[in-house]
Amino acid sequence: MKGTALVVARSFVQERFGDDKWQEILQRAGMKGKPVMATREYPNELVGVFGRLIAEELNVEFDDWVRIFGRYFTSTFAPLYYKAYFRPGWKLKEFLPYIPRVYSVATAGFDPGARGGMLTEWVDDRTIRYTYQTRLGLVSFLTGLIEGAAEHYGEPVSVERTGEMVVEAELL
Repeated sequence: MKGTALVVARSFVQERFGDDKWQEILQRAGMKGKPVMATREYPNELVGVFGRLIAEELNVEFDDWVRIFGRYFTSTFAPLYYKAYFRPGWKLKEFLPYIPRVYSVATAGFDPGARGGMLTEWVDDRTIRYTYQTRLGLVSFLTGLIEGAAEHYGEPVSVERTGEMVVEAELL
């Protein structure tokens, strides 16, 4: 897995808790003194270790951390590093069909089957449905990506998991 997920997690922890807490998490993950870089390859299991440690710090379940991470990724990190998906003048409605592409870019390092692994369809003029089809089962990450996009665009959205692998986003 590329280090992007760890770089985003580091940014989140440092903003929320400060660098001392990040250093503590690094130590607890067995990475004390080792740099975290987006271009470096890390074992996939390491994402889970960091995720569990950060979830513990937030006092939330791991699945909730995955949603929070997705939200932070899309609202803060992705607009800076994946500008092709955040076009000037767009509103949330124009961006929502690109969520699967942002997902595939974000997870490509540890989910090679992610590309094309999500069906998207407009249910009506305000509701889009995502049917998740990859092996990772990170539906909470998808939910967070949508919430983060709404935050980025400053528009309200209702996000609901309507099936085990189905999420619907309604523009409000």
